[in-house]
Amino acid sequence: MDLRVASSVLRNTGSGTIAAIPKLSLCDSCFHNIITTLPFWLLSTVKYCLQAGTLLVGLVALLSPCAYDFRMASTAKTADKPSTDPEAPKDLVQSVARALNIVDVVAASKEPMRAQSIASAVNLHIATTSHLLATLVHAGYLERNERTYKLAAGKILDLSSRVEEDWRPSPLALSLLQMVVEATGESAYLSAWQGRTVTVVAVEEGSHAVRVADLRVGVSGDIHARASGKALLAFGPESQLERVRSVDGELGRRTEHTITTLPEFLADLELTRSRGYALDHQEYVLGVCGMAVPIFEGSQRPRTALSITVPLHRFTNEEYFQRCLDALMEARRLDNEEGNSTQA
Repeated sequence: MDLRVASSVLRNTGSGTIAAIPKLSLCDSCFHNIITTLPFWLLSTVKYCLQAGTLLVGLVALLSPCAYDFRMASTAKTADKPSTDPEAPKDLVQSVARALNIVDVVAASKEPMRAQSIASAVNLHIATTSHLLATLVHAGYLERNERTYKLAAGKILDLSSRVEEDWRPSPLALSLLQMVVEATGESAYLSAWQGRTVTVVAVEEGSHAVRVADLRVGVSGDIHARASGKALLAFGPESQLERVRSVDGELGRRTEHTITTLPEFLADLELTRSRGYALDHQEYVLGVCGMAVPIFEGSQRPRTALSITVPLHRFTNEEYFQRCLDALMEARRLDNEEGNSTQA
């Protein structure tokens, strides 16, 4: 094929793709592969050069494999990566897991997020992310404002109201929470079992200028590193200990002070039972300590744990520590009295 024939083919093809070319020689076949893999803008450039009678075909042939390889490498780089979670069930629906992960990422952001930022955060291709975002917007879980996304308040509040009755603390527990905050000035919270983990179900902010940040309803996990988790485990049935056992016998490390071996953790629970309260010595967050007591409300096992979080510099003050501990033990005494009067 000479340059005039190629130019004629290109001139007569409106879409920029090549029509069937009969009787291709070896050189013609190479040329055909080159021009059919080029993007449209580069194809237009080749067309112009051919019409002008230039002989740049050799240069295009040299550049086209590079452009093709670059395009393929770029696609591979942004392709979706499969989940590597070893605990994922075999019947996991990956698209659902990805969509829920997007909801978590958007919920954790303080500002509305663009699709590209979300795609990077969840490690997905932008096209896949766009499809999932469109689905979540349609289902009412996300709101779209021009190019950004945020949680849809209506759907989230509706779901919250449906489950609220299951975890809402009792009036007695809430009154004890308020009493402890007023007596100490520290932030305090109530925790309860939710499934296989311990979740914060109520928070009361303290009056001190320096308080523990990021204390909110819904925080869960790391039972072995939190005073509330220890209080519920120490005074609950032994079967609940299965919720913190791991295959290798090691417990997750949150900080350098976290108890990570089961024998040591069991010894700490025994100490908690003997003294009547649980402690967290910077085991969950560095610079923050906690103490907690179980609240039974007339039951044989604790229904909630009442906890105080204290910055390290106040926790290490013996007089102040005793003041916080006295408030918690008073709450436990009142709980016992209420339980006894209910049973009577």
